[in-house]
Amino acid sequence: MDQNTVANNWRQRGFSCELWVDPPGRRWEDFVHAVDELMMVLEGDVEFEIDGVIHHPRRRIALRTQPGQNHRALAVRIWQTLILCTGW
Repeated sequence: MDQNTVANNWRQRGFSCELWVDPPGRRWEDFVHAVDELMMVLEGDVEFEIDGVIHHPRRRIALRTQPGQNHRALAVRIWQTLILCTGW
C-alpha cells in the first residue's frame, strides 16, 4: 500500500489529503474539529492523544477522530503523517 493509493482511496470517501513531516519533539496541541479526521503514520514514531487516551499507532494503521474530539500529537522521532479530513 503506497501513499498515492491510500490518498486516492480516502479522497473517494470524501477526505482531503496532506502530507505532514515534523521533527522530533514537535507538538500539536488541543485540536478540535467539526469534521472527521483520519491520520496515518508513514514513517517514524508519534504519540496521539484522543479524548485523554494515548495511542502509539503502528505505521500504515489509520486513527480516526470524530467531530468534537479533543486530540494532540507529539513526534517522538521524525515522522511523516497523512492527515485526511472531511470538509477541508
